[in-house]
Amino acid sequence: MMPILKKNILSIVCGVLVIAAVVVYFVWVSGSLYPSLDASAKQRKSQYDTLNNLLGKSRTMPVIDLKSTQPVPLPCFPTTEVIQQAKEVTTKLTGQSGQILKLATELNRHKPLIDGVFPKPNDTAKLLFRDAYARYVTNGIPEMLNAARPPSEEDVQERETKLWDEKYAKMIYYVNGAEANREAVDQQYLADIAGLRQQIEKERAQQHTVYLDQTAVTTNPQLWKSEASPPDAQVWYAQMALWVQDDILKSVKALNDRVLAAKPEKDRNIVNAPVKHIVTVDVPQGAEMYFRITDTSVEGIQAGAQDFQSSPTGRTSGQVYDVIKFSLIVKMDAHYLPTLIQDLARGKFITVHKVDTTTVDPNMARDEGFYYGESPIVQATLTGEALMLRDWTLKLVPEVVKKDLPGNMPTAGGEGSTEAPAAAAAH
Repeated sequence: MMPILKKNILSIVCGVLVIAAVVVYFVWVSGSLYPSLDASAKQRKSQYDTLNNLLGKSRTMPVIDLKSTQPVPLPCFPTTEVIQQAKEVTTKLTGQSGQILKLATELNRHKPLIDGVFPKPNDTAKLLFRDAYARYVTNGIPEMLNAARPPSEEDVQERETKLWDEKYAKMIYYVNGAEANREAVDQQYLADIAGLRQQIEKERAQQHTVYLDQTAVTTNPQLWKSEASPPDAQVWYAQMALWVQDDILKSVKALNDRVLAAKPEKDRNIVNAPVKHIVTVDVPQGAEMYFRITDTSVEGIQAGAQDFQSSPTGRTSGQVYDVIKFSLIVKMDAHYLPTLIQDLARGKFITVHKVDTTTVDPNMARDEGFYYGESPIVQATLTGEALMLRDWTLKLVPEVVKKDLPGNMPTAGGEGSTEAPAAAAAH
């Protein structure tokens, strides 16, 4: 055996080397003998590449500057302490935002015209609402504004009759049963009443703070002067419109009161008021009062896209709030127009979209019975939107209205629901 090994030692060594080379290739080079080790190695390499990319990736701070969109580079990666501080700040901000929403809701909350009419109005409550609505529009609003209108023919005739009865009728005396001085008294009376209309017009301008047209406040035709119990939906639409109209009129009153308070009491009148004449306070009296998203499909509502074709703000009615249309036409001192726009938004969620103005000739207005004073007067037409937060309105909305509210999403059972995705209103 040994002689054979000695004679073939070189061949044996070469064979061992070849076998060793084959084993090394398959184990360490190709890994085919241990495929799990190969897959593990590739996975580790992938993890290494991911971590390496993360370490080398540039990061920026959140953009919080309202005047710039340029991101600021993050100087270092947040530590555990920084992350904990961020969580605490986030929690604090969440709590503060909740408080802000609560305050906004209380600021926006309105009281129904009569108690107990919503959300389930019965016939008695609706009739009481109708009557209260008529009283408030007819008498309540003019009294609140200390408003007047130029005298009508009936007003002038009433004053003429009163003047005759209280003064001139007593001046007539009789001789032998005949009126001895009737012609002279009549001439004096006619001379006295020649300027009576102008006198009444001037008195009203001096005793009131604004003119209010009889049809200035638009009303609900299905509720106003209705003999029957009005529909639930129309009671709600009338109330919603009246809330917005009331906010607008109170803004006008606030401006007039603030300016006139600085003047002597005898000068607190229409002639010196900033807003002299309210021509129109219009809010649509039905479902058309809402700014609605153009794409009313389920996908469109879920997307919550802003609709700048309907409103310059892009806001449309949804789960968080309703956006109500309005228009206001007033004749006023031109200097105070910017202040009126500010007062409309003061303490209220009202936004003016557009303002159109035309010059008013005071002399022509005077011929129609309106005393505006000597300041430059413009007729201003303001259009805009008012927000009503659903956090409080949804508790009052009748079911017949709720199922048709903008942003309403049908449930699986087919019944109406207002639980639309938050995205539908977060714009």
